[in-house]
Amino acid sequence: MITKAAVVPALLVRGWSHESWVNAYFPSDLPSDWRFAYAANDLRAMVVPARDWHPLVEEELSLSLQPSKSHLRAWLDDIPDGFDIYLELEDSSDAPQALSAQRMADFTARLNQSFAGFMKRPHTLHDAMAAGGATWALASSVSSLADQHLQNEPLVAVWVGGTAFSTRPDLKTLADFFRHLLNRACEKRPDLIVITEPKVTPTVLSEVRILLELVCESLLP
Repeated sequence: MITKAAVVPALLVRGWSHESWVNAYFPSDLPSDWRFAYAANDLRAMVVPARDWHPLVEEELSLSLQPSKSHLRAWLDDIPDGFDIYLELEDSSDAPQALSAQRMADFTARLNQSFAGFMKRPHTLHDAMAAGGATWALASSVSSLADQHLQNEPLVAVWVGGTAFSTRPDLKTLADFFRHLLNRACEKRPDLIVITEPKVTPTVLSEVRILLELVCESLLP
């Protein structure tokens, strides 16, 4: 079940199979199949890009597949309890026709309690990532197949990126960015913030999380 986030928005990353993670985060002798579980033990949640989970639908639901060879089963066996998996949801025009609502429902059922919801990818995410800049933010939402019309008060996700999010983040720029993002009187405070910058490894994310918590404390009345 999707629940409302605390005062401090949950901070997530998108994906884990980045070259920068391979070079600066994962042990050099770690098999590639173990990387998801390794990262999950340093994170609280993750947005799994559509390109990574779409192939698993056919694999997992194949009648001929042996459970021991399932990539999804390997994930679920090794991730810690309480780890949340958000599945990136593309525009319906982009999604493969094979991924019907029923097949996605069957797939998410295999995730059990780890499935936190579908996170809608902003239409202009690719353009924003390509354009760069110090910081940028795009709004989105989270839904589940159990509620086709979203919740009465859907979770708000904000996808962020830019050069300030790096292996050595610009903390002053990010503090100003988060303060502006969370203090807009005309808009609802986001429940989740998704960092799209590939250079933000779990190690860097912990620094950004502390900064976000401090900014939230500073905004308390």
